[in-house]
Amino acid sequence: MAQGQVFAGRPGFDQRGELVAGGGGAGGFRGRTNILVTRFQANADFTKRYDAALASMKADLYGGGSAAKVLERWTALLTAQASDLVPAATVAQESAAISRYFTA
Repeated sequence: MAQGQVFAGRPGFDQRGELVAGGGGAGGFRGRTNILVTRFQANADFTKRYDAALASMKADLYGGGSAAKVLERWTALLTAQASDLVPAATVAQESAAISRYFTA
């Protein structure tokens, strides 16, 4: 079984097992729902606070550049020290694909 096929059709992944932008998290752990999550999400006050906290976190990570800096460090490390395992072009391509998820 190819690596991507493990995730094919699961929440956040397409039928080939490729990660879908903005598709993670729906359906809970391994696609199952959680009664506590369902109850909390039904509460308007909780949902409002959750959405505000999520927006703040995204602004800090993506808008503030933290996520990009971490990705740059990992990209540099892999390019410098793992070239015998993965070609630099692949690291660059995957890094660019990951960075497309960095939206505040």
